[in-house]
Amino acid sequence: METVAIENQWIEKFQAISKEENNSSTKITINDLHPRGASNDEFAICFFTGAFSKNRKIITQSGKECECRTVNDEPRIFCSKIKYLSYGEILKTKQSSWSPRLYSTFEDKKLNDVVKYLGTKNPKEWLSSVPRPRYIADYIDHPPKKFDPRSDKTRNVSPIKDQGACGTSWAVSVADVISDRLSLEIGDKKNVSAQQFIDCVDQEKQCAPGNPADAWNYSKENKLISEEFYPSTGIKGKCQKFDIKCEDEKCHLNKLYTVNAVVHFFNNYIDIMNEVYRMGPVQATMRVYEDFFFYGSGIYKCPEIKNKRQKPVGYHSVRIIGWSETDDKEQYWIAANSWGTSWGENGYFKIAKGINACAIEYYVVGVKV
Repeated sequence: METVAIENQWIEKFQAISKEENNSSTKITINDLHPRGASNDEFAICFFTGAFSKNRKIITQSGKECECRTVNDEPRIFCSKIKYLSYGEILKTKQSSWSPRLYSTFEDKKLNDVVKYLGTKNPKEWLSSVPRPRYIADYIDHPPKKFDPRSDKTRNVSPIKDQGACGTSWAVSVADVISDRLSLEIGDKKNVSAQQFIDCVDQEKQCAPGNPADAWNYSKENKLISEEFYPSTGIKGKCQKFDIKCEDEKCHLNKLYTVNAVVHFFNNYIDIMNEVYRMGPVQATMRVYEDFFFYGSGIYKCPEIKNKRQKPVGYHSVRIIGWSETDDKEQYWIAANSWGTSWGENGYFKIAKGINACAIEYYVVGVKV
């Protein structure tokens, strides 16, 4: 059965025609046809696309899948409980500080399928196993108002990854944070394999949300291989064992890496700024709402809790690499996502700083290499 996504033009036509008691083109009033229990959005798309006569499915602006049928010459609409991600619904609720963008990857897809692009378990399940700081970065009283390491070639910030429809943000963010800090410490670009974490850290099943604490603990207890020798496959596979024999004492700097300490920074954006400025990017786990999938540009702010239209759909781990502010002094973090460079601002996004937006300042982890 063909499925049609709702378009604003149908709603506009419905609103215009429904004001008329009798319309010559329809012969009868819209209200006479309106099925009980169906919303204006649902009915408008069914009626104006001829879906009733074709028994066709639609996806409404509210993200519901509905089937338009004609029963005993009367229109009927049957809607599924399965939730779809709807760009039209996002346009109704987004804030003025950022602009959405339509991505075919997410539009009109089942929400259960879309959340596979996340990939981190609820931090309440794992964060307690990550210790608070035992080392303190060389803090400064007043971090700079703006800091963007992408313009500093000595920082060697890891490129944006694309995890695909596999919940591996927990692994990709850990690998990239370690890579960024190794590059800063050693003075040369390093790329730790995220695939090693995906394959070798014990997770329940493929592409299921993972536990960053397990990845961090693994990084302290095992030698980490470079992406060159352990490339990404995008899925969980068999853990590969490598026996790289070093011919000189600097061999491990190119092929095997170690981590000395892992720490959790608790809801203090000044501490986070100092850590990022002195030590390198950090991993941050955030609550994700439906509108985040359609982020295009600007400063993202989470929907208000009282907004019943949107509820958190999961957790996602990203990298905070820097921060800045607008001409109006609105402060924001610069964060790296793992959905490829076609998403957001070339793979990055800005999110409000200093207000713990989406809990992004609450679940922050750094590492000492």
